[in-house]
Amino acid sequence: GEYWQVSGQPLPTDQGTAAALCLKKHSRSLLIQGKGVSMLGRGDFQSTDLLLAPGPICVGELGESIAACAASPFPVLILGEEGTGKDRVAIQLCKSGAGQLALVTLDCQVICEKRWKQLLSSEDSPFLRSGLAFYLKNVNFLSSEQAQALFEYMEITRLDRRTRLIFSCLLDGSHSENDYACRYLKNHFSTLLLRLPPLRQRKEDIPNLLALYINQLNVSLGKQVVGFTPGALERMVEFDWQGNLTQLNRVTRTLVVEARTPYIGEEQVEKLLRQEAPLCSAAPRPGSAVLDLRKPLSEIQYDVIRLVLQEENGNQSRSAA
Repeated sequence: GEYWQVSGQPLPTDQGTAAALCLKKHSRSLLIQGKGVSMLGRGDFQSTDLLLAPGPICVGELGESIAACAASPFPVLILGEEGTGKDRVAIQLCKSGAGQLALVTLDCQVICEKRWKQLLSSEDSPFLRSGLAFYLKNVNFLSSEQAQALFEYMEITRLDRRTRLIFSCLLDGSHSENDYACRYLKNHFSTLLLRLPPLRQRKEDIPNLLALYINQLNVSLGKQVVGFTPGALERMVEFDWQGNLTQLNRVTRTLVVEARTPYIGEEQVEKLLRQEAPLCSAAPRPGSAVLDLRKPLSEIQYDVIRLVLQEENGNQSRSAA
């Protein structure tokens, strides 16, 4: 197969750190060289956008929890819904730790079986190299067999003691903390849990998040938006942000771009949120009865039984009926 090396120099900007990149073919597979440099193989590795993105916007107790995990040498398991900032937190954990290790990202949702076996058996596997941190994104998308092979490899090679390991689990309608990989990690390798609550559970943080977003956007767009009127801010806090931080960021960016006055008004906010409402109503909430039909039949049957039991609050007699 073909392997491509992405190299570059960090460039400070008003929005954080960007980079000037150079892309070229490389003769060996799965190598990473230096800080901020990633080896990509057939699309299995995450793009370097993850490495170059600004740090997360975290406030209050959540920010303190992230800082505490970053200071620890133990593996970290990040749990959260779509849009809660798991990727950015992974970057922050790597950047804040000792040594400023280069970050290798493996998206377990899309990596193919052949590549997965290479990672655990090849002499060129990045797992065998020093100076790297590893972010295994969406680890609960691994099959039970793949997850078992990974954990056995970690035990044999003591990978968790040799380098920085960060995992994330996507919590949605068809995946939960009860998936095999999540359950195993929570009880092995001294893994620290970092739960990223959905925005609807941290509404008290929304005003501070909006202020930070607006400050960033003012710098990048050359705007002079001061903030929201009281009514507009109330609408933003009350809205059901099913897309979490990603949706909040996108909506705020649109409001700032379209703002014609120093304060964003209630009418402008209501107009945009009405357009967002259908998107939220169409998105299934985590824990809702959504089945992943790509799974083997035996696993689908297990999921059906689990969902029925949840609906009946664990009452097996009512579930059987």
